[in-house]
Amino acid sequence: MGKLAGLTCCLVSVLIAQVGWSQGSPLSDPTDVEVLELMQTAQSFEAQNQFQQAAQAWGAVAARLIAEHGTESWQVANATLAKRVSEQQSQFSPAQLAEARQVKTLQEQAVADASRGDLVAALEKLNRASAVLLRLFGEQSHLLAQIKTRIAGVLVLQGQLEVAWNTYREALVVARRTFGPQHPDTEIIYYKLGLLLHRAGQNDRAMDHLLQAVTISKAVYGDDDPNYADRLTAAGVVLQSTAQYKRALEFMLAAEKIQRKKLGADSDRRGLTLKDIGVTYLSMGEARESQKFLLQAAEIFEKQRGMVDPFTLKTKSHLAAAMAMAGKHAESEALLESVLDGNRTTHGPQDAITAKSEFQLGILKGKRGDYATAEPLLKQALETQTLVLGKAHRSTQRTAFAYAQLLDKTQRSTAANQLRQDYTGARTARAPSLPKQ
Repeated sequence: MGKLAGLTCCLVSVLIAQVGWSQGSPLSDPTDVEVLELMQTAQSFEAQNQFQQAAQAWGAVAARLIAEHGTESWQVANATLAKRVSEQQSQFSPAQLAEARQVKTLQEQAVADASRGDLVAALEKLNRASAVLLRLFGEQSHLLAQIKTRIAGVLVLQGQLEVAWNTYREALVVARRTFGPQHPDTEIIYYKLGLLLHRAGQNDRAMDHLLQAVTISKAVYGDDDPNYADRLTAAGVVLQSTAQYKRALEFMLAAEKIQRKKLGADSDRRGLTLKDIGVTYLSMGEARESQKFLLQAAEIFEKQRGMVDPFTLKTKSHLAAAMAMAGKHAESEALLESVLDGNRTTHGPQDAITAKSEFQLGILKGKRGDYATAEPLLKQALETQTLVLGKAHRSTQRTAFAYAQLLDKTQRSTAANQLRQDYTGARTARAPSLPKQ
């Protein structure tokens, strides 16, 4: 539930940023008073349905931005597209204008639905808005690229990964044609496609898309911008998952430096990067470095999110693993016990995340020879994972064979062999598939 809530929160923030006609990305430096005044004038004309005047005002914005950023800049592209939308609306009938206003209402309602976790209702409203945009502005409108990007985000949350993939790809084709390749809206689609491919286990393709996002974000935001840092971290996570640890750290450490400078030492986004750095060092077997970064991340999450937030608990779980690797078994055990209590509170007793904590603590107890305490933990973890994930899932398989080993060590080989027989042969759950092109 916590993971879904976090993802829904991210979706809501994106929808809010892009719910109107204009781009979510700023056209210009907010200190540029002249551009801001021209934009406000254009938007005022739009609110009064004076679209010819609005188009003229957007043209003035574009001219001012050309002087600042050049004709090929994404800021000029935004102003030019806004002018085109006003020109189109100047030809609309009253009924069509009413439909155009309905699009904004539908998107605002989708935000409200998503904030309540009602993704089905959010998707239905976004699809209705998309149909209206298609009818009013045509299939080559940049507005359609934006709405498809939002629809794809909801589909990801629903687990409809192949449909989401196809929707993102459709959005990318339109975005490249309308916004151009060097634009924030084009970049975000590459970024989302990269994350989706990583989730599907297609890490080479994920890296290709994320490197595109890194390159574009550096061009449009600058090399000291937090958005650029987020893309560096995402690319680092993919590299870490493919055991390219040195390169992963280069990306992540560069991201952390930007986040510390621009967002502050206690920023949540820096905490996420610190966590990923710590996990990378843990994968490398460097327990001391891992503890250093994970401890910082845990402290930030406690401050920003609270003691029982899923990110706080997950980071502490990694920290406990690093402590155990360093031989700090008592400290690791105490931390894992607090993590398990937190997960039972946050997720409930029969949840896969809680089961993972039970498994981790059971393994550590077993290594320390405390079989009497380890056994009920592994047994409960196995029961939950079998129920929630199924016998085929790799986490369930891992717990089953760890439990069987414990039974062997306590001279119950018949029960151990029966357990192995019950779980042997079940197929390991495969990552969700996506098209290979």
